[in-house]
Amino acid sequence: MWSSQRPEALSRRAAGYAAFLQDALTKDRADKTISGHAGQWKMWSEFASAEGFCRLPASPFHVALFLVHRFKGAASRGETQQPVVKSADAIGYVHLHCALADPTKATLPQAVVHFAYRQLARPPTKSKRLTAEILAKLATTFADSTDHGWRMIYVALLIGFAGFLRWDDMMHVDLAFVVFESDHMRLFVEKSKTDQTRVGHWVVVAVVEGALCPVTNLQRFMRMAGVTSGPLLRRVVRTKNGCTVSKYPLSYSRFLCLMREALMQAGLSPAEAQEFGTRCMRTGGATAAAEFGVPDRLRLSHGRWQSETVGNGYVQDSLAQLLLVTRNLGLARTSP
Repeated sequence: MWSSQRPEALSRRAAGYAAFLQDALTKDRADKTISGHAGQWKMWSEFASAEGFCRLPASPFHVALFLVHRFKGAASRGETQQPVVKSADAIGYVHLHCALADPTKATLPQAVVHFAYRQLARPPTKSKRLTAEILAKLATTFADSTDHGWRMIYVALLIGFAGFLRWDDMMHVDLAFVVFESDHMRLFVEKSKTDQTRVGHWVVVAVVEGALCPVTNLQRFMRMAGVTSGPLLRRVVRTKNGCTVSKYPLSYSRFLCLMREALMQAGLSPAEAQEFGTRCMRTGGATAAAEFGVPDRLRLSHGRWQSETVGNGYVQDSLAQLLLVTRNLGLARTSP
């Protein structure tokens, strides 16, 4: 088949495929991953240029020296092993995509990476989980507030808890794509880290009785703020005439700051509020579902997790649950 093609036509076709291949190789990972690799590769390129090293293909010895450089910088700044690991990942990624041997897999670079883990690694610290009890305190504080900004934070925490949403999910929720039904609402998450096919996900949240209903609270917020479209989380402009919501989305750092301030207004101490991160909603909802016996299949599907291992990583077992193991070993029923 290929032999019947004219050389010049084949050359044009190959050039087109090569252009497509170059584009594909920059999109085979998540956007944040590619962006991170680009930054790490830039640092390696600058280091190699300053030292007179060849950056591509790189010598394993030279790469090991660069990783030592990254290790010393991380240690001086009190960071973990991540700068070393990310640099090694980026260098290996570029080499493999250029059909070159990965120098980071050689003995010397691997030794530096393992050394960084042993010297700089810290125990993982997970965000403290949000609970229904904390949401009840927030409801008492903000449910009847006329300040659109604080009501928005409260509603976002409710929806994040009920929908197992992380920050990256919530920032892509557009109110125009929220469908309200008599007994539930459907949120369309256009973009998500777990959405490998990039088709989006519909998240279903049921109507529940009481003040903590995510559906009725969202409807009330939309009516009071006068919004029917645009991002769920957005900036709020406060003037002497009142407050209005703008069309511009809220940043990650600003949401985290406001969330912790809302928790403090609800009665938590500053030290307690600092223990909550933006994944507290997802962790709290998943843990509550596990505690109330929601089947694993439904819990994993609701959280849009790719595997049971990842989904279970968001469940934080309580002391009472941990004690069930010893209490159900038959020790109390067996007498000597």
